[in-house]
Amino acid sequence: MKRIIPIALLALLILSCDSSPLMAAVYPRDYGLLDAKTGVERYRALYNAHIDALKRNEQVDYSGIKELDLEIPKDAESIPLGRTTDFKGLVLTVRNTTKDFYLFSLANATKEVSVPQNTIDGHNFTGIKELSSGTKLLIVEDKTPWVKERKGYNHAVYRKDILLIKDGIAQNNTVMPYGVDTKSQPVCRYADVDTRQKKVSNLTFRRTSDSSYKTCLLQIDGQNNVLLKNLNTVTPANENLNGDHIIYITNSANITYKNINIEGVYCPKDSWGYGVSMDNVYNVKCYNVTGSGTVFGSNNINTSSLKDCSLSRYDIHCYGRDVKMANCTFWGSGFRTSSFYGDLVYKRCTLKYYLPVSIRNEYSCNVPYNLVMKNCTYYMSDQYNYVIYTGNTNYQTARRKELEEKCLPNVKIDGLTIIPDEDVKVTYLFLVGHHDADARFDYLSDINVKNVVVQGNQDFKICTSPFEVKNEAEVTFRKKGGDGIKMRTNKISITER
Repeated sequence: MKRIIPIALLALLILSCDSSPLMAAVYPRDYGLLDAKTGVERYRALYNAHIDALKRNEQVDYSGIKELDLEIPKDAESIPLGRTTDFKGLVLTVRNTTKDFYLFSLANATKEVSVPQNTIDGHNFTGIKELSSGTKLLIVEDKTPWVKERKGYNHAVYRKDILLIKDGIAQNNTVMPYGVDTKSQPVCRYADVDTRQKKVSNLTFRRTSDSSYKTCLLQIDGQNNVLLKNLNTVTPANENLNGDHIIYITNSANITYKNINIEGVYCPKDSWGYGVSMDNVYNVKCYNVTGSGTVFGSNNINTSSLKDCSLSRYDIHCYGRDVKMANCTFWGSGFRTSSFYGDLVYKRCTLKYYLPVSIRNEYSCNVPYNLVMKNCTYYMSDQYNYVIYTGNTNYQTARRKELEEKCLPNVKIDGLTIIPDEDVKVTYLFLVGHHDADARFDYLSDINVKNVVVQGNQDFKICTSPFEVKNEAEVTFRKKGGDGIKMRTNKISITER
């Protein structure tokens, strides 16, 4: 017996299935891609295909396109992406001798909105017409400097926050409040977004060795719920290019990286460059992100997690909150941060000459947070034979009220195997500044260290030199199998043999 499906129901089934082969699509080959004779012509074919796809609200179909060589013309504009872009395994090689450039973009327009300062901290925006219904991103920028002068850079540093708002109610908090005695000057913009996932996937991106300008793969701005999956980038060494950020994400929420590999970045010695750079992003999730270059360098990051990653670096330069890492391997300079709040958590991680905490001197922002390490392994060198670097305690800069106190993180370690190099004579929990004498901090409440195993005859000490805290700190220290000690003190200088 034949089953008859009503026409209306059949149409609904087709529309509800994003993967249906019956869906309309834009094919780059229809724009002269396969007949193009130069890299510039191939760039223009891709650009025109994506522009038409956006106009028609259709996807670009990369089926059958395995490799492409592009060259960036002088008049090039970033290629805009729709909600879903599956490159289907494409190997894309780009040569650039014209200008620094983002090849693809996923950007959203923003509008100014007036928001009272106390409303930002109160989470209820139903009284503001522009934010009272639908899903919005509220972008907050404080015009009062967070750090008046960044030492060595001769510029101020400003904090930013991003709030995800649904029907007038904020779904998250700012990193720190705005309604404090310091005269914050928040300026706000908003973007209309939705909860549907945006996706960019299945691409290998290569930059040629003879490129004289940077081609960055992707810029994402003002977006909610973005998945970047199965992306591989390859960058040859180039001593003439720096300031890299292959993937750049700003003013966005709910960003997920899955199966991302960064092979090299433009970053000559004594310069900077990152595989992924982020600024003002909420809720970042990383799964199986790997890299041989300096991968992450960011500011203003509110809540992030990493699982099964292998990275040379993950840091938040200035202003951030809550990072949790599990089953990850790190090497390189360490987690370098300042103005970091909440919890910094390492679980079952391997650190290869990588500092779990390195407080950046140039911002002079020693604020309170919690360092948690559980069942980790730490390979120590003679250069990095400590867990926490406190920053240079002698450097001061003009401070906001929020930064007046100079604090150290509370420490909770349960299970840490230290494997020192042969030339390491002693291992430490704290390296206080550059061996500052008589260092003094305003706040530290708890040091709880247990189940520490040092593979060798080295001592494990609390600090390189004595320091004081104004409050009494509770110190609990026990090596694996030992009775341990527990005390309250404001003079931290303890050795357990």
